[in-house]
Amino acid sequence: MKKTVLICDTQPVAIEGLRALLAEHHELAVAGEATSLMAGMELVRNLAPTLLVVDKSFGLQPVIDWVGNAAPTAAMSRLLSGVIP
Repeated sequence: MKKTVLICDTQPVAIEGLRALLAEHHELAVAGEATSLMAGMELVRNLAPTLLVVDKSFGLQPVIDWVGNAAPTAAMSRLLSGVIP
């Protein structure tokens, strides 16, 4: 069974790049994409993705709050955090 991914990033070009990278992994399917946290939350509620990829440029505290609200809604079992310089 494929894991579904929601991409939430401020830059559409970054979303396209992530979509292309994820397309190489047949066990993953991009379920949706959003350029704001508000739009992303709506997609989380409607799509219940397995994984969330969230842009750190939204700010640390807003992302922490957003993931805290999204995690119980989504079918996620783990939260992974990383910073890419």
